[in-house]
Amino acid sequence: MIEYNPQKYLVRDEIYLNECTNLINEFKAHIKNDSYFGYLFSKELIDKLSIILAKNNDDYFKYYKENQIKFNLLNEKISWEFIEPYTDFEFEIKPLLDQIEGFLSEKNYQKNNKAKDCIAKAEELLQSYIEKSRLIDSVIRNQFHNKLNNVKKEFKRDNLFSIMLCHDHVSELENILKDNEQKYKKYYLAVIKKLGQSKIEFEKSKSLISIKNCRIIQDQFSNADQIMKRHNYEAFDEAIEIIGTINLLLAEKCSEKKSEISDNIRCEVEKLKSTIWLDDWELIKNSVEKLIEEADKTGQLFKLNLDKFNIDQKSFEKKDPILQFIKKIEKNNPRNCAEIINQARNLINNAAYKKDLEKLEHNIITKTAFKDVKLKQHESTRRNIKYIVLSLLLVASVIIFSVNHVKNKEHFEMKGHKYLDIIETMVFSLKKSNSEININKIRSKILAPKEDLEIISISKDEVVIKYKSKIYKKAVRNN
Repeated sequence: MIEYNPQKYLVRDEIYLNECTNLINEFKAHIKNDSYFGYLFSKELIDKLSIILAKNNDDYFKYYKENQIKFNLLNEKISWEFIEPYTDFEFEIKPLLDQIEGFLSEKNYQKNNKAKDCIAKAEELLQSYIEKSRLIDSVIRNQFHNKLNNVKKEFKRDNLFSIMLCHDHVSELENILKDNEQKYKKYYLAVIKKLGQSKIEFEKSKSLISIKNCRIIQDQFSNADQIMKRHNYEAFDEAIEIIGTINLLLAEKCSEKKSEISDNIRCEVEKLKSTIWLDDWELIKNSVEKLIEEADKTGQLFKLNLDKFNIDQKSFEKKDPILQFIKKIEKNNPRNCAEIINQARNLINNAAYKKDLEKLEHNIITKTAFKDVKLKQHESTRRNIKYIVLSLLLVASVIIFSVNHVKNKEHFEMKGHKYLDIIETMVFSLKKSNSEININKIRSKILAPKEDLEIISISKDEVVIKYKSKIYKKAVRNN
């Protein structure tokens, strides 16, 4: 015979119970005669019964069991007897507890589920009462209210002896509250403070920690929060241990990341040693060390970068003067200064101070001066030999020079007037067309060397130029 036990299968809803009972009765009718076809036709009934039982089990745990567990925990935290006159808290929460008990006693999962909202409201009321009264520990809280109930009972007797006993009970209540206050500060407030500080530190350090470690720490915080909801001072020691573990992990991972970032920026600074002047490099190195020290104190590692040091500009400030120096030497006397040119090129890709370039510039001046002295000594010996010839040629040279000077003067004056006429014609043309008169554009069209010809001023009325140190002026034509 098949036996069906509703308690075994957790069927407490009357609707599910009736469905299961009907299917069981049908099943019994099919197998009553113990025939093959009876068992065969029973398969569909068994499948239906399995589906109903599975659905029932889901609803049982979801609507009844979970709410019953929460209600049991709530009753553990409020395990004293409610005796009139009620306290404000008892007056508010008693109707909710009665209502929850009524919902959970129903043989109907939908009604059982209505207890969920009431339980949430009751938990909020209890939490608010705990925060106001500071009676965190369930044992102390229940002890306090049981002693308070004794006071209520003695008052109800309304005799002298009972009033005398009330005095003792009140003293005991005061002792309970005094003891609770000490434990509240020592075990609860201290843990809450440490937990809050750890959460703040975690938020500040999130960017330095891997996603995996962040999840581990967040799980640890959840465990600590759950412990703080136990309403047991002794259990809070576990939260202290968890907070210690979190702080250790934070310190370890942050230290690793700080070291990594600090090492990276130090490495970047080291790479700059050959690309900028050592004068600038030493200043940047000292500044970076100060930034690292500040980051260790504040945790603001985002400042650890080289953005504010204008590295590209400093690199240009080293490379450009060296290239200009090399260009100048190569233009004037590359053969005699090949060694200095090589030394200058080496400065570009190697660590060097500004004074190293200054030394090369000084060597160029010294070498040139030495060359001039040597040249003068050599010429002195030759001068004695050629003195007579030069003396004879001196008169002829003076005569030739005088003649050439006069001719050159005439030639340059002609060219000066010629350039003046050309410029005046250009200005007249621009003036006539009402175009802008731009000295730079006009000068760029004149092929005369800049050291020979200079346009001093141009206006619509007059042109003034300087050619071979002589000033030429000319009025601009009107028509």
